[in-house]
Amino acid sequence: MPELSKIIRQERHMGWIGPLMFGFFTAIGIFLIFDRPEHPWFGVFCTVTFLVLAVWFPISVRRAPAEDSGTH
Repeated sequence: MPELSKIIRQERHMGWIGPLMFGFFTAIGIFLIFDRPEHPWFGVFCTVTFLVLAVWFPISVRRAPAEDSGTH
């Protein structure tokens, strides 16, 4: 059981660290858009990708324990 408690603690921390990390990468993507305005596509791709991950990640972390316990 100690291993399970450790995993639950790690997932709880990633529930708020993950969006911060992806938010930071989204900001870098926005910087890339304005850094090279003649070729902004890589920055647009990074911004959209990391923004979607920043929104999706906390939702997936909250749903994971419910799926593992067998109570849907």
